[in-house]
Amino acid sequence: MNDSRLKKENDEIRGIVADELRRLSKKEFQLKVDVCDRFSVSLGTVNNWIASGKLPASKVGKRVLIRTADVDALIEQKPITK
Repeated sequence: MNDSRLKKENDEIRGIVADELRRLSKKEFQLKVDVCDRFSVSLGTVNNWIASGKLPASKVGKRVLIRTADVDALIEQKPITK
């Protein structure tokens, strides 16, 4: 494989990754499984955070939705001011 072809493939991959990151960053809500993946913790841990009030969540139908801003605040350990 020559250098120009490698560079082209590399640029394509970077574009795909950048698009996916932009798409993910626009999500207003996350599911519990998304939070598990983001923090590499179990579903039980996320349930405990929700039950203790550490991570606010809302139940909509059968799904539990968590605002992305609340997940970001958990990372920063700062409350969100409104």
